[in-house]
Amino acid sequence: MSMINIHLPPSLQRWVDDQVASGHYHNAEEVISAAVRLAERESREYEARLRDLRAAIQEGLDSGESRALDMEALLRQARTEHATSTGQR
Repeated sequence: MSMINIHLPPSLQRWVDDQVASGHYHNAEEVISAAVRLAERESREYEARLRDLRAAIQEGLDSGESRALDMEALLRQARTEHATSTGQR
């Protein structure tokens, strides 16, 4: 395992010390390791979301030209389907 020296601002150093004092961690190294693992996981999740978003954008681009919707016809169809499903014909 490699060794890294870091300098924390006083507020973060107090937080690390508080975590150790609370018993959540045995020492500062465990606190920092947990923080780095969390940052790594968040980075992987961000990259996955970004990859999914790019795929969705590409899927939209590949789906062809858009076309205008006739909102009145769409509303009539929705009302008809609703009336049919509720027996209100």
